[in-house]
Amino acid sequence: MRGGQGQSAFDVVSLVQNASPPMLVLSLLLLLASVVVWITAVVKYRQLGRWRSVELDLQRAIVRARSAREAGDLLKRHPDSIVGQLLSGIQGGQLDTALLDFDEEYLAALQEQRVFSGLTLLASIASAAPLAGLFGTVFGIMEAFGRIGLERNASLHVVAPAIGDALVTTILGLFAAIPAVVAYNLLSRRGELLLSQSRAFARAWLHRFANAPGG
Repeated sequence: MRGGQGQSAFDVVSLVQNASPPMLVLSLLLLLASVVVWITAVVKYRQLGRWRSVELDLQRAIVRARSAREAGDLLKRHPDSIVGQLLSGIQGGQLDTALLDFDEEYLAALQEQRVFSGLTLLASIASAAPLAGLFGTVFGIMEAFGRIGLERNASLHVVAPAIGDALVTTILGLFAAIPAVVAYNLLSRRGELLLSQSRAFARAWLHRFANAPGG
């Protein structure tokens, strides 16, 4: 019932405070995982946005370059950019056509690791948090049956708090996992677009400088 006599029907804070030590530790870990998810998602989103801005500025500048040497000078100002790494063969006006094959694939793999760094953590939390919550629920239900056995009473006022304690870890697990899944999918897509665009641009302009007379 909802009313003035009873307490709140569902109070997560009191459930966590009244939980047994194992359940409390697990609940705190899941809360920490949720905080980590949000921090990682915000930091990575801003990082990818900053990289995208740098890449677009560099690409617009390279489009206006009239020679490999001029493009190489532009790349020296952005040594950490994705396009800068992929076009490193024209640094100083020297074109390494091997980048069109093996070296380009190697450099692209290095940039892929850089772009997707941190997303493994989100994927791990998205996978592990619901299972950790389920583990806590099973453990809590076992504790609930233990209380029933000790008190020799299966009435609602004995069973309900124990079941509530058991279910709180499932809620916390989902609270951590759902944002992790959404953030992972969005950031992965954003990273893939950044990589594919930068890689396509780099290959097109590497071919252009390779075929340009005199470099």
